[in-house]
Amino acid sequence: MVILVRYAEIALKSRYVRNAMENALIRNLESKLIENKIQAKIERDRGHIYITSDREQEIASLVARTFGVVSYSHCVKCGTAMGEIERNVLEMVANLAANKKTFAIRARRAGTFGFTSMELARHLGSAVLGKFPHLEVNLDEPALEIHVEVRQGGTYIYTERLPGPGGLPYGTQGTVVALLGGRDDVVAAWLMMKRGCSVVAVGRCEAFSSALKKWNPVRFEVLEPTLENGIKIAKKRRAMGVVSGMQPEELAAILATPAEIPVFLPLAGLDGKTLTELYERIGVEEP
Repeated sequence: MVILVRYAEIALKSRYVRNAMENALIRNLESKLIENKIQAKIERDRGHIYITSDREQEIASLVARTFGVVSYSHCVKCGTAMGEIERNVLEMVANLAANKKTFAIRARRAGTFGFTSMELARHLGSAVLGKFPHLEVNLDEPALEIHVEVRQGGTYIYTERLPGPGGLPYGTQGTVVALLGGRDDVVAAWLMMKRGCSVVAVGRCEAFSSALKKWNPVRFEVLEPTLENGIKIAKKRRAMGVVSGMQPEELAAILATPAEIPVFLPLAGLDGKTLTELYERIGVEEP
């Protein structure tokens, strides 16, 4: 099986920046594979990364926590000949269609082949109907959805797109110092990590830094998470600024004069519902 990894925001960059960020994303994935002693083959084309290994489920859990990944899919890979694609689609449907009544084929191709995407979808749909007469086509709300992507390197067949965190690859946007005094601070640090920043965490609670380390390794300094300490560490590390989960009015209350370096407040404007969802997604709890 192959894990097909997609990114979105990276693809909007200039060629030079896009290439650098793609390389950073692959390095981050490779680092996680090495850390977990997983052997895998990584390949890429424009907009996609392909990871092949016999430890698919473990890799999927790592990919789901890699910044820069917008979505991923568990795929069956085969050649680009119509007959081979049909055989693999029918095999997948046979394994999944027992309790299903409707289906849809979503076909796409990147490159020139002996068929169009529409022709491929029609051919595969007819093949499925002929083999599984209990199924009906439903393009709006199918119980079973088969995606077929034909590319120069092969055909990738899958049933679902699973979400990643999105954003930019970790470590591509400089370093910030995160004050970890509570759950809100963890969320603030995570949001900066999602924007590609490396994080140096400052605090007393290992649980807070551990929540971030589930997503990417971060440096942790055991100090009281005060703004004063954060600024000192930021100067020492030549960081771009300090990150906090405070609201603007809270920061204003403790600053008699402007801070020496930027203080980032990613939670400004976030509502309670969104914040609660982020607690759950990140996996942070009050100690």
